[in-house]
Amino acid sequence: MDMILTAIIIISVIVIALVYQESLLRARRKQFDEKMNEMERLFNETLENIRHHDWLLRTGLIETAYLFTEYGSSLTEDVKKWTR
Repeated sequence: MDMILTAIIIISVIVIALVYQESLLRARRKQFDEKMNEMERLFNETLENIRHHDWLLRTGLIETAYLFTEYGSSLTEDVKKWTR
């Protein structure tokens, strides 16, 4: 009888330990998934910002090239005056 009771206690402790370990693994997996989702969101946001700024830079370069083509060296003189 004592051996059966001891075996039941040992098996119960093992089952409790396994259930606890499983719950810890699930919690860690949930944290990992949340962090990965946050990193993916930040990555996508960064890409969108890069695309936006790249578009602004290209637009600015095109406008600058147009102004220099249109007004030539007089614009250069104006810029020198403004930056003094």
